[in-house]
Amino acid sequence: MNAVTYYRYSSHNQTEKSIEGQRVKAEEFANKNGYVILREYVDRAQTGKSDVRTNFQRLISDSKKETLIM
Repeated sequence: MNAVTYYRYSSHNQTEKSIEGQRVKAEEFANKNGYVILREYVDRAQTGKSDVRTNFQRLISDSKKETLIM
């Protein structure tokens, strides 16, 4: 089964390690459950209080266009 992932950290105090930690967990889940990650979307230092985040919006747009299906 195909999947995409979305990673985000909210603060300038967090680092790329936060993204890497999320990626590791997602890859473990995907491998355990038979998913193939086709694409990743990442927003750095973006608040979760609003959905106005560049790559989050790109994920939404791509899913509406069905460009996620490969």
